[in-house]
Amino acid sequence: MSADALLARLEGVREVSGGWRAECPVGHKSRQTVSVSESANGAVLVHCFACGNGDDVLRPLGLSWSDLFPKSARELTPQEQRLWREQRRVAGWAAALRVLDSEAAVLFAAAADLVAGLPLSDEDQARLREAAARIAAAREMLA
Repeated sequence: MSADALLARLEGVREVSGGWRAECPVGHKSRQTVSVSESANGAVLVHCFACGNGDDVLRPLGLSWSDLFPKSARELTPQEQRLWREQRRVAGWAAALRVLDSEAAVLFAAAADLVAGLPLSDEDQARLREAAARIAAAREMLA
């Protein structure tokens, strides 16, 4: 089952960074307590922050955890295998682009401070090194 198929069964779905939020089918006073995302291997990840798990989300929808995992590669047709590999590659690219976007913001903030003549603290310098490492890892993903 894809994330889209699960999301079609939930109400109040909205896209957020890295996935979606939705209303829990159990019903809570808190809104959009369900987090849904799709892992690189195609598994759908579900968690309700009000229930504390995903079981209570899946049960009312008539689903189990096994429904959220893709068929094993051995069960896929050659065409499905090609599509699955392409989807994984695209998901990796999307994740790398999100990293580049957030880490570029860190670099721009530091550059603005330097242009304004403000010194960078040890903590700021450590964060810049972390940003550089994350950008390098994203570059490897995109290569």
